Amino acid sequence: MSKLSQQKLQWIATTTVVAMLIYISIIAYSLNRSDIRTAIEQIPIELYLWLFILSLLSYFLRFLRWYFFLRPLESSIPLSRHLIIYFSGFALTTTPGKAGETIRSLFLSPLGIKYHQSLAAFFSERLLDVIAVVTLSLLLFVYSFPEYQQWIILSTLFVLLLSLFVRSRFIPKLIKRFLKHKSQVLLIAFQTQVSNFLSNQSLFVAFPLSIAAWTAQGYALYLIVNALGFESDPLLIIGIYNISILAGAISFIPGGIGATEAAITLLLLNLGMDTPTALIASLLCRGMTLWIAIAIGVLSMGILSIKRS
Repeated sequence: MSKLSQQKLQWIATTTVVAMLIYISIIAYSLNRSDIRTAIEQIPIELYLWLFILSLLSYFLRFLRWYFFLRPLESSIPLSRHLIIYFSGFALTTTPGKAGETIRSLFLSPLGIKYHQSLAAFFSERLLDVIAVVTLSLLLFVYSFPEYQQWIILSTLFVLLLSLFVRSRFIPKLIKRFLKHKSQVLLIAFQTQVSNFLSNQSLFVAFPLSIAAWTAQGYALYLIVNALGFESDPLLIIGIYNISILAGAISFIPGGIGATEAAITLLLLNLGMDTPTALIASLLCRGMTLWIAIAIGVLSMGILSIKRS
Protein backbone atom coordinates (compact mmCIF):
# COMPACT_ATOMS: atom_id res chain seq x y z
CA MET A 1 0.00 0.00 0.00
CA SER A 2 1.37 3.45 -0.92
CA LYS A 3 2.16 6.13 1.60
CA LEU A 4 -0.68 8.25 0.20
CA SER A 5 -3.15 5.41 0.67
CA GLN A 6 -1.99 4.92 4.25
CA GLN A 7 -2.49 8.63 4.95
CA LYS A 8 -6.01 8.47 3.51
CA LEU A 9 -6.89 5.50 5.68
CA GLN A 10 -5.48 7.25 8.76
CA TRP A 11 -7.59 10.32 7.96
CA ILE A 12 -10.69 8.16 7.51
CA ALA A 13 -10.00 6.30 10.74
CA THR A 14 -9.45 9.53 12.69
CA THR A 15 -12.62 11.29 11.49
CA THR A 16 -14.69 8.16 11.99
CA VAL A 17 -13.36 7.51 15.50
CA VAL A 18 -13.93 11.12 16.58
CA ALA A 19 -17.50 11.07 15.27
CA MET A 20 -18.11 7.69 16.87
CA LEU A 21 -16.80 8.87 20.25
CA ILE A 22 -19.17 11.83 20.15
CA TYR A 23 -22.07 9.56 19.34
CA ILE A 24 -21.15 6.99 21.99
CA SER A 25 -20.94 9.79 24.56
CA ILE A 26 -24.47 10.93 23.68
CA ILE A 27 -25.81 7.37 23.92
CA ALA A 28 -23.94 6.64 27.17
CA TYR A 29 -25.36 9.79 28.75
CA SER A 30 -28.85 8.86 27.56
CA LEU A 31 -28.69 5.27 28.78
CA ASN A 32 -27.99 6.46 32.32
CA ARG A 33 -31.69 7.31 32.45
CA SER A 34 -33.98 4.43 33.37
CA ASP A 35 -36.87 5.88 31.35
CA ILE A 36 -34.81 5.60 28.16
CA ARG A 37 -33.84 2.02 28.96
CA THR A 38 -37.54 1.28 29.36
CA ALA A 39 -38.25 2.81 25.94
CA ILE A 40 -35.54 0.66 24.34
CA GLU A 41 -37.11 -2.50 25.76
CA GLN A 42 -40.29 -1.74 23.82
CA ILE A 43 -38.53 -2.16 20.48
CA PRO A 44 -38.99 -5.65 18.94
CA ILE A 45 -35.88 -7.40 17.65
CA GLU A 46 -37.34 -7.88 14.15
CA LEU A 47 -37.62 -4.12 13.76
CA TYR A 48 -33.83 -3.86 13.50
CA LEU A 49 -33.92 -6.15 10.46
CA TRP A 50 -36.47 -3.91 8.73
CA LEU A 51 -34.43 -0.81 9.57
CA PHE A 52 -31.33 -2.48 8.13
CA ILE A 53 -33.21 -3.40 4.94
CA LEU A 54 -34.53 0.15 4.54
CA SER A 55 -31.03 1.56 5.00
CA LEU A 56 -29.58 -0.80 2.41
CA LEU A 57 -32.42 0.09 0.05
CA SER A 58 -31.65 3.79 0.44
CA TYR A 59 -27.94 3.27 -0.23
CA PHE A 60 -28.60 1.08 -3.27
CA LEU A 61 -31.06 3.56 -4.78
CA ARG A 62 -28.45 6.31 -4.46
CA PHE A 63 -25.90 4.00 -6.04
CA LEU A 64 -28.23 3.38 -8.99
CA ARG A 65 -28.41 7.12 -9.51
CA TRP A 66 -24.59 7.33 -9.47
CA TYR A 67 -24.31 4.38 -11.84
CA PHE A 68 -26.89 5.94 -14.15
CA PHE A 69 -24.70 9.06 -14.36
CA LEU A 70 -21.34 7.39 -14.91
CA ARG A 71 -22.15 4.20 -16.80
CA PRO A 72 -22.30 5.93 -20.25
CA LEU A 73 -18.88 7.52 -19.66
CA GLU A 74 -17.01 4.25 -19.15
CA SER A 75 -19.00 1.09 -19.80
CA SER A 76 -16.07 -1.28 -19.22
CA ILE A 77 -16.11 -0.83 -15.41
CA PRO A 78 -17.92 -3.82 -13.84
CA LEU A 79 -21.06 -3.11 -11.83
CA SER A 80 -19.52 -4.67 -8.71
CA ARG A 81 -16.49 -2.37 -9.00
CA HIS A 82 -18.70 0.68 -9.32
CA LEU A 83 -20.67 -0.47 -6.27
CA ILE A 84 -17.61 -0.89 -4.04
CA ILE A 85 -16.17 2.45 -5.14
CA TYR A 86 -19.47 4.21 -4.49
CA PHE A 87 -19.89 2.64 -1.07
CA SER A 88 -16.29 3.52 -0.16
CA GLY A 89 -17.31 7.17 -0.14
CA PHE A 90 -19.61 6.44 2.82
CA ALA A 91 -16.50 6.03 4.97
CA LEU A 92 -16.18 9.82 4.88
CA THR A 93 -19.83 10.66 5.44
CA THR A 94 -18.87 12.48 8.64
CA THR A 95 -16.84 15.09 6.76
CA PRO A 96 -18.46 18.56 6.35
CA GLY A 97 -20.92 18.54 3.46
CA LYS A 98 -19.91 14.90 2.85
CA ALA A 99 -17.04 16.39 0.83
CA GLY A 100 -14.86 13.43 1.76
CA GLU A 101 -17.00 11.27 -0.51
CA THR A 102 -15.12 12.81 -3.44
CA ILE A 103 -12.43 10.25 -2.62
CA ARG A 104 -14.29 8.09 -5.16
CA SER A 105 -12.64 10.20 -7.85
CA LEU A 106 -9.23 8.79 -6.86
CA PHE A 107 -10.43 5.24 -7.47
CA LEU A 108 -12.28 6.07 -10.68
CA SER A 109 -9.51 8.05 -12.38
CA PRO A 110 -7.30 5.00 -13.16
CA LEU A 111 -10.40 3.32 -14.64
CA GLY A 112 -10.93 6.00 -17.27
CA ILE A 113 -13.38 8.39 -15.60
CA LYS A 114 -11.86 11.86 -15.41
CA TYR A 115 -11.84 13.93 -12.24
CA HIS A 116 -14.20 16.58 -13.57
CA GLN A 117 -16.66 13.86 -14.55
CA SER A 118 -16.75 12.10 -11.18
CA LEU A 119 -16.80 15.43 -9.31
CA ALA A 120 -19.69 16.56 -11.51
CA ALA A 121 -21.51 13.34 -10.56
CA PHE A 122 -20.85 14.06 -6.88
CA PHE A 123 -22.11 17.65 -7.23
CA SER A 124 -25.20 16.50 -9.13
CA GLU A 125 -25.91 13.91 -6.45
CA ARG A 126 -25.62 16.46 -3.65
CA LEU A 127 -27.88 18.89 -5.47
CA LEU A 128 -30.50 16.20 -6.10
CA ASP A 129 -30.25 15.16 -2.45
CA VAL A 130 -30.92 18.75 -1.37
CA ILE A 131 -33.87 19.03 -3.74
CA ALA A 132 -35.30 15.68 -2.59
CA VAL A 133 -34.83 16.47 1.11
CA VAL A 134 -36.39 19.92 0.68
CA THR A 135 -39.30 18.39 -1.23
CA LEU A 136 -39.95 15.79 1.46
CA SER A 137 -39.46 18.38 4.21
CA LEU A 138 -42.39 20.31 2.77
CA LEU A 139 -44.62 17.42 3.88
CA LEU A 140 -44.15 18.66 7.45
CA PHE A 141 -45.45 22.12 6.56
CA VAL A 142 -48.32 20.75 4.48
CA TYR A 143 -49.54 18.64 7.42
CA SER A 144 -48.72 20.84 10.39
CA PHE A 145 -48.45 24.41 9.16
CA PRO A 146 -50.94 25.01 6.31
CA GLU A 147 -50.73 28.75 7.02
CA TYR A 148 -47.18 28.68 5.62
CA GLN A 149 -48.22 27.48 2.18
CA GLN A 150 -46.68 30.57 0.60
CA TRP A 151 -43.29 29.44 1.88
CA ILE A 152 -43.88 26.06 0.32
CA ILE A 153 -44.49 27.70 -3.04
CA LEU A 154 -41.41 29.95 -2.68
CA SER A 155 -39.21 27.01 -1.65
CA THR A 156 -40.39 24.99 -4.63
CA LEU A 157 -39.68 27.87 -6.99
CA PHE A 158 -36.22 28.37 -5.48
CA VAL A 159 -35.36 24.70 -5.94
CA LEU A 160 -36.55 24.77 -9.55
CA LEU A 161 -34.57 27.93 -10.29
CA LEU A 162 -31.46 26.44 -8.69
CA SER A 163 -31.65 23.30 -10.82
CA LEU A 164 -32.12 25.43 -13.93
CA PHE A 165 -29.24 27.75 -13.02
CA VAL A 166 -26.56 25.08 -12.56
CA ARG A 167 -27.18 23.74 -16.05
CA SER A 168 -27.56 27.12 -17.74
CA ARG A 169 -25.72 27.66 -21.03
CA PHE A 170 -24.75 31.13 -19.83
CA ILE A 171 -22.41 29.83 -17.11
CA PRO A 172 -19.62 28.82 -19.56
CA LYS A 173 -19.89 32.29 -21.13
CA LEU A 174 -19.56 33.92 -17.71
CA ILE A 175 -16.54 31.74 -16.88
CA LYS A 176 -14.82 32.71 -20.13
CA ARG A 177 -15.58 36.36 -19.54
CA PHE A 178 -14.51 36.73 -15.91
CA LEU A 179 -11.98 33.93 -15.34
CA LYS A 180 -8.75 34.44 -17.27
CA HIS A 181 -6.99 31.34 -16.07
CA LYS A 182 -6.26 27.92 -17.47
CA SER A 183 -8.66 26.43 -14.91
CA GLN A 184 -11.55 27.88 -16.93
CA VAL A 185 -11.32 24.86 -19.25
CA LEU A 186 -11.85 22.45 -16.35
CA LEU A 187 -14.65 24.54 -14.87
CA ILE A 188 -16.47 24.66 -18.19
CA ALA A 189 -16.02 20.91 -18.63
CA PHE A 190 -17.32 20.39 -15.07
CA GLN A 191 -20.39 22.59 -15.63
CA THR A 192 -21.10 20.97 -18.99
CA GLN A 193 -20.99 17.54 -17.37
CA VAL A 194 -23.31 18.68 -14.57
CA SER A 195 -25.69 20.04 -17.20
CA ASN A 196 -25.69 16.64 -18.93
CA PHE A 197 -26.29 14.78 -15.66
CA LEU A 198 -29.19 17.09 -14.80
CA SER A 199 -30.78 17.24 -18.23
CA ASN A 200 -34.56 16.88 -18.40
CA GLN A 201 -34.29 13.33 -19.67
CA SER A 202 -31.83 12.37 -16.93
CA LEU A 203 -33.92 13.93 -14.17
CA PHE A 204 -36.82 11.62 -15.00
CA VAL A 205 -34.65 8.80 -13.66
CA ALA A 206 -32.35 10.48 -11.14
CA PHE A 207 -34.89 12.55 -9.21
CA PRO A 208 -37.35 9.70 -8.45
CA LEU A 209 -34.39 7.63 -7.22
CA SER A 210 -33.44 10.51 -4.90
CA ILE A 211 -36.98 10.84 -3.56
CA ALA A 212 -37.26 7.08 -3.00
CA ALA A 213 -33.89 6.91 -1.22
CA TRP A 214 -34.72 9.63 1.32
CA THR A 215 -38.28 8.38 1.73
CA ALA A 216 -36.89 4.99 2.76
CA GLN A 217 -34.82 6.56 5.52
CA GLY A 218 -37.72 8.72 6.66
CA TYR A 219 -39.95 5.66 6.78
CA ALA A 220 -37.39 4.01 9.05
CA LEU A 221 -38.05 6.76 11.59
CA TYR A 222 -41.78 6.16 11.23
CA LEU A 223 -41.34 2.43 12.00
CA ILE A 224 -39.34 3.31 15.11
CA VAL A 225 -41.88 5.86 16.30
CA ASN A 226 -44.70 3.40 15.68
CA ALA A 227 -42.87 0.60 17.52
CA LEU A 228 -42.45 2.90 20.51
CA GLY A 229 -46.22 3.20 20.74
CA PHE A 230 -46.67 6.66 19.24
CA GLU A 231 -49.20 6.81 16.42
CA SER A 232 -48.67 9.39 13.70
CA ASP A 233 -49.01 9.86 9.95
CA PRO A 234 -46.06 8.29 8.06
CA LEU A 235 -45.83 11.25 5.66
CA LEU A 236 -45.53 13.62 8.61
CA ILE A 237 -42.71 11.57 10.16
CA ILE A 238 -40.94 11.36 6.80
CA GLY A 239 -41.18 15.17 6.64
CA ILE A 240 -39.72 15.45 10.15
CA TYR A 241 -36.80 13.20 9.27
CA ASN A 242 -35.92 15.11 6.13
CA ILE A 243 -36.19 18.57 7.62
CA SER A 244 -33.92 17.31 10.42
CA ILE A 245 -31.40 16.09 7.84
CA LEU A 246 -31.57 19.56 6.30
CA ALA A 247 -30.98 21.15 9.72
CA GLY A 248 -27.93 18.92 10.24
CA ALA A 249 -26.53 19.92 6.84
CA ILE A 250 -27.06 23.63 7.50
CA SER A 251 -25.26 23.31 10.85
CA PHE A 252 -22.04 22.37 8.96
CA ILE A 253 -21.31 19.86 11.74
CA PRO A 254 -19.63 16.78 10.22
CA GLY A 255 -22.35 14.29 9.42
CA GLY A 256 -24.83 16.61 11.14
CA ILE A 257 -24.04 14.64 14.30
CA GLY A 258 -25.92 16.08 17.24
CA ALA A 259 -27.78 18.72 15.19
CA THR A 260 -29.87 16.20 13.24
CA GLU A 261 -30.66 14.17 16.35
CA ALA A 262 -31.64 17.32 18.24
CA ALA A 263 -33.95 18.42 15.41
CA ILE A 264 -35.66 15.02 15.26
CA THR A 265 -36.11 15.01 19.04
CA LEU A 266 -37.53 18.54 19.19
CA LEU A 267 -39.96 17.96 16.33
CA LEU A 268 -41.19 14.70 17.85
CA LEU A 269 -41.65 16.49 21.17
CA ASN A 270 -43.82 19.06 19.38
CA LEU A 271 -46.02 16.21 18.20
CA GLY A 272 -46.64 15.25 21.81
CA MET A 273 -44.08 12.48 22.28
CA ASP A 274 -42.38 12.30 25.69
CA THR A 275 -38.68 13.15 25.97
CA PRO A 276 -37.22 9.63 26.52
CA THR A 277 -39.18 8.18 23.59
CA ALA A 278 -38.29 11.06 21.26
CA LEU A 279 -34.61 10.84 22.20
CA ILE A 280 -34.30 7.10 21.69
CA ALA A 281 -36.23 7.34 18.39
CA SER A 282 -33.77 9.92 17.05
CA LEU A 283 -30.68 8.03 18.26
CA LEU A 284 -31.87 4.67 16.95
CA CYS A 285 -32.88 6.10 13.58
CA ARG A 286 -29.58 7.84 13.08
CA GLY A 287 -27.67 4.81 14.29
CA MET A 288 -29.37 2.62 11.71
CA THR A 289 -29.05 5.11 8.84
CA LEU A 290 -25.75 6.91 9.48
CA TRP A 291 -23.50 4.38 11.16
CA ILE A 292 -24.42 1.44 8.96
CA ALA A 293 -23.39 3.56 5.97
CA ILE A 294 -20.07 4.40 7.62
CA ALA A 295 -19.43 0.72 8.43
CA ILE A 296 -20.16 -0.29 4.83
CA GLY A 297 -17.91 2.54 3.63
CA VAL A 298 -14.98 1.51 5.80
CA LEU A 299 -15.37 -2.13 4.68
CA SER A 300 -15.49 -1.08 1.01
CA MET A 301 -12.47 1.17 1.47
CA GLY A 302 -10.57 -1.74 2.96
CA ILE A 303 -11.44 -3.96 -0.01
CA LEU A 304 -10.24 -1.30 -2.46
CA SER A 305 -7.03 -0.74 -0.51
CA ILE A 306 -6.25 -4.45 -0.53
CA LYS A 307 -6.83 -4.67 -4.28
CA ARG A 308 -4.54 -1.71 -4.89
CA SER A 309 -1.73 -2.96 -2.67
